Amino acid sequence: MKAIVLYLFFVQFLINSCVPPSCSKSAQSAHTQINYYLMVSELAKEKYGDTFTIQENETKEFYLVSSRSKSPSETSIKFFIYEKEKQLIIHEDLITLGSVKWTERYKIDIQKFPGAVKLNDQNMDKHGYLLNVKTGEKIKK
Repeated sequence: MKAIVLYLFFVQFLINSCVPPSCSKSAQSAHTQINYYLMVSELAKEKYGDTFTIQENETKEFYLVSSRSKSPSETSIKFFIYEKEKQLIIHEDLITLGSVKWTERYKIDIQKFPGAVKLNDQNMDKHGYLLNVKTGEKIKK
């Protein structure tokens, strides 16, 4: 009986020692995160060229990818939200003047500024919406 237990222990030890370290769970999850970031980077590069930013939400489930273009006549922000689990773009928009940023775990604040914007103007009329990326709900401001 001792010989069988010793033999099984030896076989288990041999099998575990032959598994490459790249197959460990933490190495796999780090590799997967890198692949998501690379996939989103390639997608953003196809859409926006080399000028884009990628921001991950708190839970690391979604990416907000934005590109600010400045031309002599107008400034615009193109953006999309990428969901890692589904591996697809769940929302895409373009705003002429404004800002786009994460405000909560699953909410993005999309501000649209009308017409010419004056520096430090506190009374400026802002339009836009909050987007819940988990439910897809748009909340008007």
